[in-house]
Amino acid sequence: MKRVIIYGFGEAGKQIAESIIENGNYEIIGFLDDDKKKFGLEYKNLRVLGDINDLKEIKKIQKIDTLIIAMPSASIERIREIELIALKNYITDIKVVPSIYVRKEKVFLKHVVDVDIFDIFKKRFISVNYEILENFYKGKTILITGGAGTIGSMLSKELSKFNIEKVVLMDIDETRLYDLEVDLDDKRFEIYLGDITDDYCLNEIFKRKFDIVIHTAAYKHVHLVEKFKYIAYKTNVIGTKKLVDYSKMNNIEKFIFISTDKAVEPISFMGKTKKIAENYVIKNKYTAIRFGNVINSRGSLIPTILRQIEKGYVKITHKDAKRYFITPKEAILLILSSVVISKGGEIFVLDMGEPVNIKNLIEKLIEVLGYKPYEDIKIIFTNLREGEKIEEKLIEEDEKLEKTEFEFIYKIEKSGEGGI
Repeated sequence: MKRVIIYGFGEAGKQIAESIIENGNYEIIGFLDDDKKKFGLEYKNLRVLGDINDLKEIKKIQKIDTLIIAMPSASIERIREIELIALKNYITDIKVVPSIYVRKEKVFLKHVVDVDIFDIFKKRFISVNYEILENFYKGKTILITGGAGTIGSMLSKELSKFNIEKVVLMDIDETRLYDLEVDLDDKRFEIYLGDITDDYCLNEIFKRKFDIVIHTAAYKHVHLVEKFKYIAYKTNVIGTKKLVDYSKMNNIEKFIFISTDKAVEPISFMGKTKKIAENYVIKNKYTAIRFGNVINSRGSLIPTILRQIEKGYVKITHKDAKRYFITPKEAILLILSSVVISKGGEIFVLDMGEPVNIKNLIEKLIEVLGYKPYEDIKIIFTNLREGEKIEEKLIEEDEKLEKTEFEFIYKIEKSGEGGI
């Protein structure tokens, strides 16, 4: 069970504590607060242990996995300060109660949102028209494969804000499905433990009538897929084909396949499986969405780097390696917007900004943590692993980008043939 500390001893913090105690999905260490007069006070036998500057000392004697910032009236600048101090203390699981809940009568754990650490390094701001999303998703029934993964779980949390009819979250990860069910605590959401390559599971799940299928389930780690090609092909290719076929048989109007920049001129086996699947989706008049690396997702770059920094070094495959990055929140909002405008038979590309030099990003992160790159923290350059490129692309040479009605979302003309 994860151990959490709550920042904010006001009403929001106390209500979050009550919600956690009721659900039993975290162990609460205590509270932090800016007001020194509150130090030592207790609520539900949980003590105010100090302020954010005491975090380092607290962490020496207590394991802390998660920080929840329950200060909905705090300025964005103050929130950023707290995030940076938490990051310097190697706490990467940071959640916040949004300012929208300042005037709410009751705040529950399901209202907190994950903080995207990469926001600290990014200057652009992606906004969407929530009114359009609310109107579109009203009354919809949706299937999300890979529902317990980073993208799937965040999609469900964003959809919970809308007046949806039902969302079914399908995954093979029993533990994460259970955690998500507890976290959502919403009767509109149903979990389904099953395999997308299994016909029994698909027959059972498609007994429900879906308006939309969002297919996020896949094996994504390039170097692991190179070692375990069969299981990756089975899920990424055969699983996608089966989902498309079942969706066609059941007259699903919108099918959205989450693809990757590694499907563009692929050299890795993972990229090749996603390319084949992407082609099959398009040939069947459904939609693919292509984007790069999702920062702070399970097994992604920043948590890996932080674990290495704690050991005094960071490994980088190549000094010139560049990658496209997007925060989970950006990815979710752009996926939900793409569903709205999808007509079938197209590929959407999310605006990922400029590719980021990994070496420069790591140097900056080391500096944010108060260290000097190469002096305090060694940077070790290794070779590119099998299937990896120096730099990825979002479109192929003969593909053309077209603007859509949504900023940051582009449509490309699909070229070439392929399939399963």
